[in-house]
Amino acid sequence: MTGETEILGESLPFDERIELLNWAYRKIDLKAYRASHASSIKDSATQWERVAKELVWQRPWDKVLSVGDHPHVAKWFEGGALNLSQLALDRHVEGPRRNKVALIWEGEAIGKDGGPSEVRKLTYFDLWREVNRFAFLLKNNFGMKKGDRMAVYLPMVPEAVVVLLAAARLGVTFTVVFSGFSAEALSSRINDLGAKLLVTADGLNRRGKQVSLKEIADKALE
Repeated sequence: MTGETEILGESLPFDERIELLNWAYRKIDLKAYRASHASSIKDSATQWERVAKELVWQRPWDKVLSVGDHPHVAKWFEGGALNLSQLALDRHVEGPRRNKVALIWEGEAIGKDGGPSEVRKLTYFDLWREVNRFAFLLKNNFGMKKGDRMAVYLPMVPEAVVVLLAAARLGVTFTVVFSGFSAEALSSRINDLGAKLLVTADGLNRRGKQVSLKEIADKALE
């Protein structure tokens, strides 16, 4: 497996390699691991505070751990705030991964060779830029703000990732509805969530056929 990992990693052009956590390249000190494990059992608050400091926090916590009257009720990192979108993008854009490929998308296979109809590659900076553009659109054109709710009814395309990260950036709660679901199924999920906005697309290609998502969405909204 180590050999395969090295071949896959080195076969890509330098600027297109995807940096993943790869244990094949890590030297694990068993003694240090056991010490860390023992520390997590003896003093879990200190252990997880150390781990939490590896993340970028919007607002630092006031207290690492608060245990209530019931022994199984605990609150971690009270007062602290994280943003999933910023953790996924900003910290990479501000570092050496800025121009590394973050996402590779392949369209539906067509033709005799069975190859993808289209291939798109987005770097961390590409994604960051598109996510901020869509977040601006959600906020300024549609008035979406933290605590609002929206439904997402999109095919498996890079734009779906952009939409979800943009919503997370604003603090908008969302539900993702599978693009193969019917108008009735979509409608019930919109109502269950109490969504004030639906994000969809004109359509998609599935097994060589065109599916009109917009028509299904219109029926759901009725």
